[in-house]
Amino acid sequence: MRSLKPGGSHVFTVPWYWWKDTLISAVRGKDATIEYIEKPHYHMNPIDAEGSLVVTEWGRDVCDFIYRVSGATTTAILIENVGLGIKAEFNEAFVSAKPTAVANAPAQDDRHGGFESGSWDAFTVVWPMVFRWLRGDGGSTSNVH
Repeated sequence: MRSLKPGGSHVFTVPWYWWKDTLISAVRGKDATIEYIEKPHYHMNPIDAEGSLVVTEWGRDVCDFIYRVSGATTTAILIENVGLGIKAEFNEAFVSAKPTAVANAPAQDDRHGGFESGSWDAFTVVWPMVFRWLRGDGGSTSNVH
């Protein structure tokens, strides 16, 4: 979030286990070694036959975690469009919106109008650019969790 200007948004995906608590399975130990808290689990990685170590399985608190560490509000949006063959696990996209200003700080000059924290104005700009192609059937393709 440091690289976003006030009012900016970050759109991302991550496997989200919304039905359970976040699981931390490994941490960086002394001398940059890996300390395993759980049995190691690896995701497929097309450029590494060994795969990629899963360090965190994000659970129901992912949006709260992002807010605690960055002050950004995050919304999870389920992307489904059966007509286009889009229905599976982990189809959520996340949008984190950085507040326009820190409390008690002077307002920043924003040539793009700025978005208030928690405002739907950010989605007016972000979602048409990112998901325009999903609207092929004219129906609603996203649902807010």
